[in-house]
Amino acid sequence: MDNIGAIPPRTLLVGCDVDVYPMSYMVEDRFEGFDVDIARDVCYRLGWSLYFIPIKAENAYIELSSGNIDVAWGGLALDLEATDHTVVYPYMTQEIVLVSRRDTKYRSLSSLKNAKLAMDSSQLFLDTINSDDNLKNSLGEIQRVQGGAEACFKLLNEGKVDCILVYKSALLYFGK
Repeated sequence: MDNIGAIPPRTLLVGCDVDVYPMSYMVEDRFEGFDVDIARDVCYRLGWSLYFIPIKAENAYIELSSGNIDVAWGGLALDLEATDHTVVYPYMTQEIVLVSRRDTKYRSLSSLKNAKLAMDSSQLFLDTINSDDNLKNSLGEIQRVQGGAEACFKLLNEGKVDCILVYKSALLYFGK
């Protein structure tokens, strides 16, 4: 860091979507997750204080534009083509995957006829469903839930839905 000169101390306001388990989430009243840990480490290295603010991913641009947050960080999928904000090159890419339990008949796209699906309430998941006519027309009830992947996996494990739509990182975390 010697080549960038002295960095004045400050408090970085970080907007995190707390429904993006395991990237950013809440445990009691504490922010946790992979992205949260990275933000903490960056601020530690810079000698800055850090303040997390819960936001919804779809409101990231509004929060940034209003000055409520300095950065949106925490499992957010932002438009890399945006011209009104600086989007730092992503250090991780996410895929959205369809997950069912092994002990069900829902093992392929063709077997999803009338299957109950749960997904996060984020518009990105709805856009994923709407972009695939075969998937959209195969499914039965689609339930949008609050609480992110953790809530979706709970519904799946309790047998209340047949399949879920989540980020691959959540599958890798919960699918242990």
